[in-house]
Amino acid sequence: MARPLGPSIAPIFLRIALGVTFLWAGIGKMEATMTVKGEQAATLATMGVERIRDEAPPRKTRRPTTPEPAPATTAPPESTETPINPATTVTPAPMGPPEPVPAPEAKPEAKPSEPTQSPNGPKPDAPKPDAPKPADPAPVPQPPRASGALAVPMLAQMTAPSISPGAGTPDPNRVYQAAEFPDEIEIPRVYGLALLLHKAANPPASADPASASQMMRLWPQSIGKGMWPVRLAWMVAITEVVAGLFVLVGLLTRASAIALAGTMLGAIWLTEIGPAMQAGSTVLGILPDRDPFSVDAWRPLLWQLSLFMGAMALVVLGSGALGFDRKLFPPPPPAPPPPRPMM
Repeated sequence: MARPLGPSIAPIFLRIALGVTFLWAGIGKMEATMTVKGEQAATLATMGVERIRDEAPPRKTRRPTTPEPAPATTAPPESTETPINPATTVTPAPMGPPEPVPAPEAKPEAKPSEPTQSPNGPKPDAPKPDAPKPADPAPVPQPPRASGALAVPMLAQMTAPSISPGAGTPDPNRVYQAAEFPDEIEIPRVYGLALLLHKAANPPASADPASASQMMRLWPQSIGKGMWPVRLAWMVAITEVVAGLFVLVGLLTRASAIALAGTMLGAIWLTEIGPAMQAGSTVLGILPDRDPFSVDAWRPLLWQLSLFMGAMALVVLGSGALGFDRKLFPPPPPAPPPPRPMM
């Protein structure tokens, strides 16, 4: 019994439509550009986008003041270093002609006195042998004291040229202001998605002047600050390109279709249903309150819904015929028909 061709051929057309659409959308986020300035540019620069930070003027840093050098006639303080042993230190010879050294005076030789013996021992006035005298302590050398133009500068007087800390390197914790970006800056469109994620996690205050409460958050604040919005925006763009290509060729079709369906579900929440719930203008609790037959008003939501439903259909149907999944993971052979009972 031949298998019907409909379930095997139908996913091919759906794969081509979804693959081309998501490839176009992902490449467009990376290659197409948009312009930002003012508050949007300051938000992206604070999140860490380098191409925006390069356009900001450098922050002025205050140079530290250096102490003025002391006059040259000031004598250095007493040295507190460990005394140097003069026995192991070579003293340089003084400059100039050598001074004459006086000859030692000749001393008369002392005649030894004859000791007188006494039967009871030596006399009390007999001279006793001289005891050894302690050696004089070695003199501690003092540092030379210079005066006038030959004074040695102290360490405090030797100051290096001051360098502003962090000059030329961007501060990662700097909060940029809108006034620093008066001109328009051209950036890839993927950063527009980063701005959307940042705004969803950090909504402004309520529009009602009588209420000081904050609007409902559409995105967790923990992954809506710092570099997280930029990382997630690039992750969405890469997912659309890679998963769209896999869907187009029929490789890992079900896993890629789940990734694309999740991307479209997030887009529907962040751009259509979530803002309508924030504003409090909804129909049936979730749908935006718009003219029911306005094509321009409903086009984004219906297009996103169609892509989401197409991705979910591929999750159920698989790649179908003419896909790499059919070669890598062939379907099991059909079960043999049950035997017909014999009459």
